[in-house]
Amino acid sequence: DIAAQATRLSGIVASANTFTKIDGCINEGNISDTDVKASNSRVAGIVSAGSTNVFITNCINSGNVSFPVAGDTTHGYAAGILGQANNPIEIVGCTNTGSILTDLVKAGEKYVGAILGNPNNKAVTISGCKVGGKVGPVVEDADNKVVTLSAENFEAYIPLSSKKGSCKFEGNTCGN
Repeated sequence: DIAAQATRLSGIVASANTFTKIDGCINEGNISDTDVKASNSRVAGIVSAGSTNVFITNCINSGNVSFPVAGDTTHGYAAGILGQANNPIEIVGCTNTGSILTDLVKAGEKYVGAILGNPNNKAVTISGCKVGGKVGPVVEDADNKVVTLSAENFEAYIPLSSKKGSCKFEGNTCGN
């Protein structure tokens, strides 16, 4: 388990830069970012941020990801596999069964997802991934509830973001 105040926090790789392949990694630990000052934090089970030509394949996150307070509450990202895409990225054959809980779901721009937190309007391909767990706020209220992912709703939570851009979602399934 990792609990820290950090702008890049994950179970495997903090920042994957150009031409990085991450294959077959497993995170079982809970990841909790307690950063209350930074305005651009990324937290995820596998990789917090990825750049050009990053390939994340066959990775598994079963740990819970928690981001209770995110800087200015609009510019933080939380996800099971990848926090933020900074350029085109491929996520193939990965599994997330951990719960992703962050009060970012209460913000106007939601940067949270079972697989990807912020597509950042980049050309991200997510294919053959298995999604499970829960997505929602750390603290529920009348308008924001924790959602258990199911076959009926999981596609909406792969990334729960308005900046999906030209993302492609192919052959993903729900594993709850």
